[in-house]
Amino acid sequence: MQIKELFKKDIFRPINNVVQAEQVDEEVVKTELDEYVLTEESEHYLERFYRNYLAVYDQPSTKVGVWISGFFWIW
Repeated sequence: MQIKELFKKDIFRPINNVVQAEQVDEEVVKTELDEYVLTEESEHYLERFYRNYLAVYDQPSTKVGVWISGFFWIW
């Protein structure tokens, strides 16, 4: 048995280094969402983000801004 046989997906498939926010290719978006790994820490921050973002519906404001930043691991 070879190591590549342990993986569910082809490890030699092309992988995008960066996917831009305006990416509209349905297959690319589907792949990115399918392979995204949500860690406990990122889940915590996403929950915090949505809790604060949705609070605007309870108390309307024009002072709403969002800056999402991140980094990429390339192995």
